[in-house]
Amino acid sequence: MDVGKSIRTRRRQLELTLAQLSTRSGLSSAFLSQVERNLAGLSVTSLKQIAQGLEVSMNYFLAIEEPDEPVHSIHSPHFFSINGSNLRYARLGSTTHDRELEPLFVVIPPHYASEAFHHAGEEFVFVIKGQITVQVGKKKHHLKAGDTLHYKSGIRHMWRNDSEEEVQVLTINTPPLF
Repeated sequence: MDVGKSIRTRRRQLELTLAQLSTRSGLSSAFLSQVERNLAGLSVTSLKQIAQGLEVSMNYFLAIEEPDEPVHSIHSPHFFSINGSNLRYARLGSTTHDRELEPLFVVIPPHYASEAFHHAGEEFVFVIKGQITVQVGKKKHHLKAGDTLHYKSGIRHMWRNDSEEEVQVLTINTPPLF
């Protein structure tokens, strides 16, 4: 799915300029223009801000066709990514509209560094495989397989994989992101 084109189409349906969407989303007009032209990647947080500005859920922009099954396995995940991001996500929970948390299996490629972002709620991270640095505010946490981290996700945070190997994590967010 072409996320940039979907964003532009929805923005035009609402008869919004890039400047108006910038005000609604808190993201710069220049960045939004690049996203619409597929010249910039999106983080989960940025896509959520755009979706809120365009009055839709994030699923509006994602081609995620999964039945709402109560049982999922990380051994046979249905991965999706966001607008060309190297991160791969797989749902581990329900997709019902009234759910209160979002468990995800996330695969983080070697040498990946996210932008610093924040969102409502809390986040729990369990490292399944590899090592990752998670910075929450000014504090850096170096996590290895078996380690967990729980933090208020309203504090700016970022993930970084400095290794040569992919990292696998379980993350649980509340409220749901997708």
